[in-house]
Amino acid sequence: MNLTLADYSDETKQEILQFFSDVPFKALMWDWQFLESPQAEDTGFKPVISQDEIGVTAFNGVMPVKFKYRHDEIEALWSCDFHVAERVRGTGLGKALKFELKSRAPLIMSLGVSPTASIVLQKMGWVRHDCVKAYRRYESISSWRDVVFWALQTANRVLFRYSRLFEGDVILWDHLPTKPELDELWAEVSNHYQKAVVRDHQYLHWRYCQHPLAKYQFIHARESDNSRLRAVLVVRYSDSVLRIVDYLGPLDRKDIFLSMLRLCSEHFPRLRQWVAVTSDPMQTAVLKAFGFYQARSHPAFYVLDKVNSESQAGWFISSGDSDGEALAACWDNWNSDRRSKPS
Repeated sequence: MNLTLADYSDETKQEILQFFSDVPFKALMWDWQFLESPQAEDTGFKPVISQDEIGVTAFNGVMPVKFKYRHDEIEALWSCDFHVAERVRGTGLGKALKFELKSRAPLIMSLGVSPTASIVLQKMGWVRHDCVKAYRRYESISSWRDVVFWALQTANRVLFRYSRLFEGDVILWDHLPTKPELDELWAEVSNHYQKAVVRDHQYLHWRYCQHPLAKYQFIHARESDNSRLRAVLVVRYSDSVLRIVDYLGPLDRKDIFLSMLRLCSEHFPRLRQWVAVTSDPMQTAVLKAFGFYQARSHPAFYVLDKVNSESQAGWFISSGDSDGEALAACWDNWNSDRRSKPS
C-alpha cells in the first residue's frame, strides 16, 4: 500500500487525539510525553503519521531517548500509541507505517506489546527478548489462590536467602537528589549498564518529577559518613499497591537494594500488594529473597536493533522505561480522583 505521510502539527494532533477518545487524560499528558522530554526537545517530535483526503488515517507515536549501548551513546526510540483509523483497517496501512518507523532510529523498542501486535512485529523483523519479568508479593491471604502465592513467596525467601543490609542511610523523599549528585552517580555506575536508557538527572527529572498526573517517591541511599549518594529507587504507591518503578545505582550491591525494599515495608505498612518489573539479575535475586514470586505473565519486550541484531544479553529494562507505567499512573490518579469526589 502507498503511504502518504503527514507532518506533525497542531491540526494533526487534534485529529490524532480523536483516536484516544477512551483515554480521558490523553490531552493532559500529550505535551509531557511527546514534546517536553529532553531528547524530544533536542531532536523534535517526529511520529509516523499517515493521511488521506479525509484526514489522519494512522499514527505511531515515538518517545526518543539517549541510550547507552555498551560503550556508546546512541539515539533510540520507544514505539508507543499505535493506532489505525477504523475506515482503513485491513488495507495494509499499519504494516506500511511500521516499515516507515524502521528508518527513524538505529534502535527502536516496545514494552508491553499485545499478542496481536507481537505477531505483526515478529513478521517485520522485530526480536522478542524474554529478559523482562514481572514480580509480585502479597501481604495477606484473602482467597485459596493466595495460599499458592504465599507458598511461592515463602519458598523464595528460603531458596534465595539474603540478609546483608547497607551500612549507610536509606531515606524516603518526595524529590530526586540534586542534579550534580545524580549526574555524578550515573557517571560512576553507568559501566554497570550495558544497554539502558541514560539515567541522568535531565531524564529522571522529566520522567518522574514533571509527569502531569502521577506522584512518584524516591528512596536515596547514602554513605553515612559523608552523605555520598550511592543509589536511587523510584516507587509509586496507589490504592494499597506499591510499584517498584526504576533504579539507578550499582548492579552488584544487593545490600543497597534490599535495604531500600526494607524501608518501603516500614514506610507503607498497609500494603496489600507489591509489583516490580525488571530485567536485572541483581534485582531479581533480591526481590525473591524479599518474598516476591515471578508472575506467570510478563510484559513482552520487542526490539528492532540495527546496531547488533544478534545480541540478546545486557538489557536493563524497568517498568518506568516505556509509556506503559506512565499510562498506568494516569489511570490510578484519575480513578482515585473520581472516587474521592462526592457523588
